Amino acid sequence: MKIKKAMIFAAGFGKRLLPLTLKTPKPLLELNNKTLLENCILFLEDCGIKEIIINVHYLAEQIIEFIDKKKFKSKIYISHEKEKILGTGGGLNYANQKFKNFFKDSFITINPDTLWNIQYINAYKIMEEFHYKEKKAQFILLLVSKNNCFDENLKGDFSLKNSKQNELIRGIGHLEKKDINEFTYTGLQIVRSNYPTKIFKKSKPKIYSLNHYWNTTNYQDFCKYGYFGGQKFYHVSNLETFQKLKKIKLSLY
Repeated sequence: MKIKKAMIFAAGFGKRLLPLTLKTPKPLLELNNKTLLENCILFLEDCGIKEIIINVHYLAEQIIEFIDKKKFKSKIYISHEKEKILGTGGGLNYANQKFKNFFKDSFITINPDTLWNIQYINAYKIMEEFHYKEKKAQFILLLVSKNNCFDENLKGDFSLKNSKQNELIRGIGHLEKKDINEFTYTGLQIVRSNYPTKIFKKSKPKIYSLNHYWNTTNYQDFCKYGYFGGQKFYHVSNLETFQKLKKIKLSLY
């Protein structure tokens, strides 16, 4: 089986990229003459994705116009959060209400500010295979060693706890939080089809981050995994990092 659907989170204000994002939304910033958003979409298509939802809010019309002009192979839907930005959790919830049939199958969520390239494909395929073998896994996050981060200021987000699954596929384990964590989240996760229904039933606020579920122990029925890939992690985290990335030769789509 193959995952065919994805959601790109593109609604943010990009405040750490000011003043570049005063008139241009962060997903439309360019590196190697290609926008971050286009690079992300091409990566997803290379992963076998056929349908994509993109949530938008800040300078939304620019992103909508960009998508309209480009002729991507995938079918793209826009989830326009017009009144207020909803966060990753709230944005996913809103999209789930707007496109009710979209999330009936397992899907990807992804951030466009990571510089996705072909080296991530093998890591994704391992995650996809594990997702369909381990039926209890509600979601699996793609991680990298914090020592592989181009931005040395990025701290570790998670640790991996040994499990039986580690004996089957090297690098996969249960997510856990420690005082010091060795792995950084890349912005890509695979979500099982029934996961949105379960979390939204327990969700009262309309504005919230998916970090709420990763960082608390109140939702132990959500089986959380991480996969440790060995890629060098290039991420547009702030203005200083973006300027440094513009000076090096990057492998993009």
